[in-house]
Amino acid sequence: MRNLGRLHYHSRTMSEKNSAAARSEHSRLLIYFLVEYLCSIGQPLLTMGIFFFTHNRLGWGLRANLLLAMGEGAVYTIGAMLAHPLVERFSQRRALIAVNIAMALVVLVPAIHPSNFFVTIVLLLYAFIIAMNWPMLESRVSSCGSSATLSRRIGLYNFVWSGASFMMFAFTGTIVHFWPTGMFAIPLIVHALSAIALWLGDDPDEIIAQSAARVGEAAHEHPHAELELRRQRTLALWLSRISLPSMYVAQNALVSMMPTLPSVQALSVSAQTALMSIWLLVRCAAFVVLGYTIFWHTRPKLLLLACLMLLVSFLAIALPPSQWTAASATVDRSCIVIAQVVLGIAMGMIYAASLYFGMVLSEGSTEHGGYHEALIGLGFVLGPGAAFVTQWLAPGNMNASIYAVAGVVTFSLALASGASARFSKRRLES
Repeated sequence: MRNLGRLHYHSRTMSEKNSAAARSEHSRLLIYFLVEYLCSIGQPLLTMGIFFFTHNRLGWGLRANLLLAMGEGAVYTIGAMLAHPLVERFSQRRALIAVNIAMALVVLVPAIHPSNFFVTIVLLLYAFIIAMNWPMLESRVSSCGSSATLSRRIGLYNFVWSGASFMMFAFTGTIVHFWPTGMFAIPLIVHALSAIALWLGDDPDEIIAQSAARVGEAAHEHPHAELELRRQRTLALWLSRISLPSMYVAQNALVSMMPTLPSVQALSVSAQTALMSIWLLVRCAAFVVLGYTIFWHTRPKLLLLACLMLLVSFLAIALPPSQWTAASATVDRSCIVIAQVVLGIAMGMIYAASLYFGMVLSEGSTEHGGYHEALIGLGFVLGPGAAFVTQWLAPGNMNASIYAVAGVVTFSLALASGASARFSKRRLES
């Protein structure tokens, strides 16, 4: 009887500990999802919506916007690769606080005096710093989750940032028209709030390490994936990371060109960003579906379809029917809406796969988060870069720039197809 009493007491104590650990885990995640949401309010204004600001308020043309996008992409890639060394030196929590304080301080100058010089320098600095922010947040959210919960957690993570991005990009035109200073004042406020939330949150790095170790031990005691599943995940990671830069090739080239696309020129700046934000809303919905389903976990070749959808939808948005026929503006805009739906689904699939498979195979590593963000930065450079080169060779020829960007995406699709075929051949031989 005494032993039974001890066993009951021990079971109750373990249950209470597990419940307390679960509550602590939920509180910890809430802080990071809040910080993620705040950061996702600031970034879209300064890395996507900013092209409408520079075009409408500073008088920049297509080439200047493309050059800015290239510069942001180059420094973003470098910043992403520095996230892991920064964490190793200062710890994730301290590094995140410092990064958000730095972003708030950087945007203070153009909020007061938005000249060409200050805007350019600050945007480059901002892109460099925020690139360090995302790998740390991705790791913080992913490192303590088992593989069974990781897909849903990453799905929620993707929903939070993409939902905020949609909202801010849709209203960018309104901000540019009625409160241009808000393009810098809003990021200043949200990053300052992020730093305060991180500072007040009780989330020592030692607790994260202990929790991650428990998850790792559980996974070791109960293997969650057979060899074939690991192979599928590895292939999916390769395909998604080949496709990820091409996704941002299309995205950043497109947002750089948007203010000067003939199909939206007749609209007000507020209507332009509202119309051209549909793909962001669809991408957000795709993240929800992918976060709560697992069918795509074992079908890596869906990424080839996503890359093809990316190519077709990019061309349909950039070159609507009026470029080839006497189609009306209504037909053009209907085509653009449909193409944005396809674009959002393709981007959701590629991004979700890259982040999920990278994190599940690396157990939430900041280093792998850095690779993920660096590939995004590579796309930032290649897309606007291809368009800029064609503008330099053929000034004013928008279609040439569009074809150049489409060529880069086509090359990525061919590369992904080749990698898939080679992987399949190796599997058959083994």
